[in-house]
Order: sequence, then structure tokens, then C-alpha cells
Amino acid sequence: MKKVLATAAGLMLVGTMVSTAAAKIDLTGSARLRGYVERNYDAGLTNPRTNEIDDKIHTRFRVKIKASTESGVYGEAQIKLSEGTMDGGANTDNAITGDYGYLGVPLGPVTLEGGHKPIDATPFFFYDRSSDVVLLKYVNDMTLAQVFYIKAQEYAGTAADLIDDEDINIYAAYLNQKFGADMALTAFVWYLSDETNSDNSGFAGTIKFDAPNAGPVALTAEFAYTSEEVTAGPDAGFGGYVQGAMNFGAASVLVNVGATVDGYVADDDFGFIMIGGASSITPAVTEQVGAINGAAQDTVWGGATFGYKISDKMSVKGNLVYVDADIVTAFEASAKFTYVIVDGAKFTTDLGYLMLDADSFDTEDPFGAAFTLSVSF
Repeated sequence: MKKVLATAAGLMLVGTMVSTAAAKIDLTGSARLRGYVERNYDAGLTNPRTNEIDDKIHTRFRVKIKASTESGVYGEAQIKLSEGTMDGGANTDNAITGDYGYLGVPLGPVTLEGGHKPIDATPFFFYDRSSDVVLLKYVNDMTLAQVFYIKAQEYAGTAADLIDDEDINIYAAYLNQKFGADMALTAFVWYLSDETNSDNSGFAGTIKFDAPNAGPVALTAEFAYTSEEVTAGPDAGFGGYVQGAMNFGAASVLVNVGATVDGYVADDDFGFIMIGGASSITPAVTEQVGAINGAAQDTVWGGATFGYKISDKMSVKGNLVYVDADIVTAFEASAKFTYVIVDGAKFTTDLGYLMLDADSFDTEDPFGAAFTLSVSF
């Protein structure tokens, strides 16, 4: 721990100083103070219910380090210096950890990167996940192409299992290709090689089309697939959606409709506020579109987001969403208010109500609110 503290302190003292080893070191970061008000957040699924009322305050502080040499070699890391919930006692969450750290080496027209690195494909398929990875990438003004080797699981079994290695590896390829200012294509495909006894080896992938200048409407469509081996079900899973957005001066509207079938579940970054979307107040019962309480469901949804920019510093967005899944229907009414206090500091309020109507269990409708002061520097 002392070594970690000394390293972090040393990096902060270095700042943007130039040395013989590194041409430049940049430090940025973020801090957050958030209060939660949550009611019925287990939706009545536990007996006795564990969080009928849950009000708390949460804090987090992160530092991001970017370093590069005159030859073009670079590295990037993010350190979480503090994170935890105020509970009046010892805070076991409050520990210094590394979120990610990786290096990059230019090799002619391509770049080699390796380490523990965030990987973003699309929010519907695979997004904001840090993995142990080695990749090659090619970048120009119109194209970003990458091939990955991802170590999903290293051997961790009995001595007898060591003969079979028992690893899980992912081999993947990513392409983001722009076609002028009118269209872009994003594709991500992987093969999961599962050497454990489960042997869930198989293919998965997604393809996404963006047409930001399709007349007055910005259009997006995506279709994703997972083989039955990956979903561990009897059939291959499919999911997709179509989205359209329009601006009317200070006002905007976005409509998103889609479906998931046969075990496909969207990444938790896809969605709204109470249903998916990785929002501050998303209940676990509807954390991912295509799943209820963590179990995959055939799901159809339609949602509309209405936005209005009140001023240069204030904006508000509201969501109305309907979901029809195998065992439950859900309706979300939610809103987000944002106020920029000064450059680098803003205050955000999230409010959400989730009405659930289930066939197989009694539900309690969740309500949530979060009040967040966030600072970036």
C-alpha cells in the first residue's frame, strides 16, 4: 500500500513536467458527490424485502494519467483514489485501486497496445468494459480498425485441471468506417474459446449503421447476434433496434424501438434511466434491456426521450418507456436535470418511477432519485 501511495503522490507531483524518459505527462481526473433516495429497489422480489427504503451518500475520486515519449510510445492509466458510501463506520470500499493501465507502441501504419484496457464496441452489445487485452489498430480520418486478443479468464482450478489449461480467450475484430458526413458503419465480431468444462465456445457480433444527416432526422439501427453456445441456451440469441432523433431549436426528441429474443441481453449501458442505460438510479431488476432480475427475457420495447435546453447552463430531458417481456410489463417515467455551475463543475438531478405488472410474482414499484455534484479537472 505504501508503494501505491508513493507512486500516486509522485505522479501528481510530476504533473506535466518533461523528463528524459517522457516527453509529456498529463494528469486529469474527476470527483463526484452523490446522494440517493431509493424506494422498493428490489421490486418486491425478496422476502423479506431487503431495500424497501435505501437513502445514502456516495463519493468517488479518480485520477487519469497519460504519458508519451518523443518517439510516440505512450501509456494511459486510471487510478481510483477513493470510492465509498458514507455509512458512519469503517468503509471497506474506500481503497486505492487501478481501474486500467496499458501502453501503446507505434509500428509503422499500425499501433500495438497491451494491458488492462477499456473496450467500447457499442452500448447495445459490449461497452465500457476493461479487459486484459493485446491489440493491433489502424487509424485514419475515416477508419478505425482493430484486432484483439482478450484474456477473459486465466486458469484457476485444481491441479488436475492444469493439463487442460482451463482458460477462456476471446478473439475479436472491430471496424468503424465513416462514409463522409452522412453515414458510418460499426461492426464488432468475436469468437469465444472456452476451454473450461462448460465449453461455451461460440460466435457473437453486432453491426450498427448511423446516418446522422438523413434529412432532418438522425437515424441509427443495430442488429446483434450471439450463438447458442455463448448464451448457454437452446437457440441463438438476436437483438436489434431502430432509433430516430430530431432537433427543433432548443427542443429535441428521440424515439427508440426494438426487441431481444432467445437469450440475447443488451449491455447495461444501453437504455434509458430506470430501464437500462447504466443510470445512477437504474434498479437491478431492469438493469439490462432484455432481462428481468438478471434472467434473459424475450422483450419488446418502445421509448421516447424529450429534451429542452433552457439556457447555456441548464437543460432537462424526460423519458417515457414501455417494455413487454415474458413475465412482466414495465413502464418508465423519468427525467434528468443538468445545471452547469462553472466550467468543470455541474449539478445533476435524476428522477425515475418504474411501474411493474408481473404474472408470476407480486411487485413493488421502484422510485429513485439521485442528486450529483461532479467535478472534472
